[in-house]
Amino acid sequence: MTKEEIEAELVRCSNKEKEEWTRNIIRTSQPMYVVKTADLKRIAKVILNGNYLSYLETENFEHYENTIIFAKVLSKVKDFDLFTKYLYKYIPYIDNWASCDALDFDIKDAEMDRYYKIAQNLIFDTRTYARRIGVLMLFEFLKNNEYTIKSFELIKKLKGEQEYYVNMCVAWYLCEAFIKQRDMTLEFLQSNYVNNFVLAKTVSKCRDSFRVTKEDKEYLKNMKDKRLKSTI
Repeated sequence: MTKEEIEAELVRCSNKEKEEWTRNIIRTSQPMYVVKTADLKRIAKVILNGNYLSYLETENFEHYENTIIFAKVLSKVKDFDLFTKYLYKYIPYIDNWASCDALDFDIKDAEMDRYYKIAQNLIFDTRTYARRIGVLMLFEFLKNNEYTIKSFELIKKLKGEQEYYVNMCVAWYLCEAFIKQRDMTLEFLQSNYVNNFVLAKTVSKCRDSFRVTKEDKEYLKNMKDKRLKSTI
């Protein structure tokens, strides 16, 4: 699809009547067509079946929907150098959580070290949504004990984080870590390595999950209450 064809399809699928509602959720300052996620995935799939590298070279971020399509296409790039090249081109145009979360990482064991270094760089970035992407990459390392430990070292650096969308992502990550690496994560949470907001949100997410036992939910709640009470 050419740039013009993509824009024409976005116009065809747009629903401007839902723009205010969508903006209240996405919180983007970018222009919006207001297109369903299913249609954005469909457009990205068509691009991937063609010359997707040519598409990535256009660096079209004029509307919010363009960033989502770009992220969906970029997520399918297997070559590390190409992925990294376009990821760093993409980040400056992100101004909302959804454009971060549209990225999908599938990190192979042999590439963990290279991607970990990218996550590390992003977590130390001054830009809010670069840091959120860095945390999102850490989810992929939960399948490896060594890299989970390394990831926790990065999470420690975010204890003083002030940005809501980074802290929420850290809580999401720690909930998933608790589910997949329970003992290691519990020890981490007990060691006061996260701020009170993240701890509270992590426990809330764990308590909402059907993958956490009733006993663990109660234990986490008591741990959180004790911590918060001690800081009053």
